[in-house]
Amino acid sequence: MAGRYGFEGLWVGAILLALVFGFGAFQYARVAVNPCWLEIGPEGVRVAMAGRRTALAWDEIDTVDVRRKPGERRAVPVLAATLRGEPRIGKSYLLYPRWSAEADAVLLFDLEELQDGPSGVGAACQAHAGARWRGSLL
Repeated sequence: MAGRYGFEGLWVGAILLALVFGFGAFQYARVAVNPCWLEIGPEGVRVAMAGRRTALAWDEIDTVDVRRKPGERRAVPVLAATLRGEPRIGKSYLLYPRWSAEADAVLLFDLEELQDGPSGVGAACQAHAGARWRGSLL
């Protein structure tokens, strides 16, 4: 009988759906349990998200600015930096910091996640980044 399907196809689909939801729940729990934060200081920029911590010294950073997050219809502010040499940032599509070929920079942090918003970030960058700070490109 052509066109007749058994329950095997449903089971495979159900298993794949459960795996996708399980992975999403795991990622959500990872982010919820480990707080994310951004620290801008005299040594450089430190970012933590979902247990992943990254520190970039000012010597490694060529420029830093606030720009529009690539791929967003509305202007979502993101702190971005261009680095000297090869970026040593791991590939991640969900976590920060991450390399963006579209922005040709390392996206350090989504500023909508901060309680103070972009204004405090601008003041901290202006105080610590010196000539590297390019301001807001929004």
